[in-house]
Amino acid sequence: MFYPEEFKVRVKKAYPDFESLHQALDRGDEIVGRYLSDNRSSGLDFDTILNATSLEELQEKARDKQEKNELYYEWFVIYDELFDSDDERFRI
Repeated sequence: MFYPEEFKVRVKKAYPDFESLHQALDRGDEIVGRYLSDNRSSGLDFDTILNATSLEELQEKARDKQEKNELYYEWFVIYDELFDSDDERFRI
């Protein structure tokens, strides 16, 4: 798969210590979608909310979760566009 450079930069920034994800991105592997799906979340857990020391800290964590969800959905659009393309790999 072809991943736009901006997408790769955003993914690596969102997951700075996830080396296998970085390598999969650079190779153009489809497993990137699985990694993004498995590591996103729909919300903040109660402990995170209750232990936050400031509204700013809580907002930062929420933005991080939001970015990870957006990256997964962006991956899905990239993947879906590949299926709609004339790529020989997807012809039956």
